[in-house]
Amino acid sequence: MKCRIHDVVRRHLRIPVLLSAAALGLGPAVGAQGARETVDGISWVYETDGGTAVLSASTVPRTTEGRVVVPEKLGGVRVAGIGDYAFHDCSRMTEVVLPAGIERIGEHAFQDCTALVRAELPESLVHIGYYAFAGCISLESAELPRKLRELGNCVFHGCTALRSVGWSPALETVGASAFSHCVALGEVRLPPRVVRVGDFAFAACTLLRGVELPDAVKSIGEAAFCDCPSLETLALPAGVREVGLDAFARSGLRRLVLRGGKGAVIPRGAVPEGCEWVDGEGKALEPYGGGAP
Repeated sequence: MKCRIHDVVRRHLRIPVLLSAAALGLGPAVGAQGARETVDGISWVYETDGGTAVLSASTVPRTTEGRVVVPEKLGGVRVAGIGDYAFHDCSRMTEVVLPAGIERIGEHAFQDCTALVRAELPESLVHIGYYAFAGCISLESAELPRKLRELGNCVFHGCTALRSVGWSPALETVGASAFSHCVALGEVRLPPRVVRVGDFAFAACTLLRGVELPDAVKSIGEAAFCDCPSLETLALPAGVREVGLDAFARSGLRRLVLRGGKGAVIPRGAVPEGCEWVDGEGKALEPYGGGAP
């Protein structure tokens, strides 16, 4: 199941709620299968694929505590991937270090690691799966590797302690609900190649007060910044042509700057009533172009 919780609640104009994988019927496979090797006291379960190793589901015991360093090699071959649910619900792990050579993190891989404060991600990483760090309520910062082009759906959903993000310069897409309910996040400065901000991407980021969108942005998804009461000013790049329903609904927007004038198609209700609309030179614009509602 992909991150489409908001499809269920869309009719009521609500944001995704925090649900555990178990509540959604998304629990990991019981009993990880594959080869085993003990390193640093942990019995790692892995599978080999094309001359590299991938950690299997539920490979790490949930009772594992403190700092965990993933081995560079298992079975004599490079560890290239973290499988789906590999560290799921390791609620006592406080730090994880992934070695150089890791290219992929699977879906739900670190979900509900509630004590996780820090995750060291290697520059070799090119893919992070859905819900990978969702529910990591102690995670304070995230440094996205330089090769990462797409941030999948719900990757950091519900990371309530997340205050800062180091963005990949290669990033082009911020997935649906990628940072929804990140209530400690104060500023977002998306890197220059981002083209799309997904549905509910920053929904319910209640302390979010500053958002900087690059000129490359063409599309802002449905409810992308809804329920962000601290967000008072936002500038839309001239290239934005599509703004989703309720994109800024129930936000604190008081001033919306359309750098390209009225080029963007903004549906009614997407912006709070009373918000001032201006062009790139500060000239007043009629909300939604004026006329009948």
